[in-house]
Amino acid sequence: MLDQKNIKTNVPLAPYTYIKIGGPAKYFYVANSSDDIVDAVNYALNDNLNYLILGLGGNILFSDEGFDGLVIPNRASSWQINEEEKNVVAQSGVILKPFVTDLAIKGFAGLEFFANIPGSVGGAVAGNAGAYGHSISEEISWVKFIDPEGEIITENKDYFEFEYRTSRIKKGYRATILEVCFDIYPKSSEELLRQIEEDEALRKGKHPEYPSCGSFFKNISREITAGKLIEDAGLKGFKVGNAMVSDKHANFIVNTGNATAKDVKELADHIANVVKEKTGYDLEREVVYV
Repeated sequence: MLDQKNIKTNVPLAPYTYIKIGGPAKYFYVANSSDDIVDAVNYALNDNLNYLILGLGGNILFSDEGFDGLVIPNRASSWQINEEEKNVVAQSGVILKPFVTDLAIKGFAGLEFFANIPGSVGGAVAGNAGAYGHSISEEISWVKFIDPEGEIITENKDYFEFEYRTSRIKKGYRATILEVCFDIYPKSSEELLRQIEEDEALRKGKHPEYPSCGSFFKNISREITAGKLIEDAGLKGFKVGNAMVSDKHANFIVNTGNATAKDVKELADHIANVVKEKTGYDLEREVVYV
């Protein structure tokens, strides 16, 4: 049962997001385990409350008005390696970097491409995160989740209809991920750690220092990237209020100081319109508006 004494009210959401934007959550409850998540979701369902599970807040933009419901930061963060079955089961709040690095240290591959994606397992799976032509759904065996009626179910990955940077969940299916089983296989620890380190250095070299939501738009293809289209449209450094197209990587909208969600949305609309006008391509957001 959820201890209602642990529910906070009117908590500003900006500090819980990478872009540092967002009004207050009406209700706020930190879940430290899968059981906490189940209790919080059931509480919301029973009270007919809108609810949202929040990972690290990387690929999300809260409105300036905040969230009229229960925000549940997910801190369920354990994982278990099963060497005989060649898989690993991770709770949805597990942060990718320490998780994948631990696998690499122990000589297990499969998830190394995702080590430096700033997010949690649940968010990465819901958005089918990826890098270098790989998507995290490729390594999924099964997912344990709470369905829209509050039932706990386990299904294989086909159930979630994964596509490039999206899934059935991101398209609106109300599932709350609890655990994910990933397939892994043995590989040289030294090689894996070197790959992770090189990728980290590459990302640091091209990603902006200002707060952002990460990559804002989906790539058209591996060859036609959103960043290149935006840069070629002459939009690097373009600002609306305190939201700006990064002059380091054009597919990042950054908060240069006290930007609002309204600023970001207006800038994103402008980017999409200019790119459409100049190239004919329709840019689709990766970032979720809440």
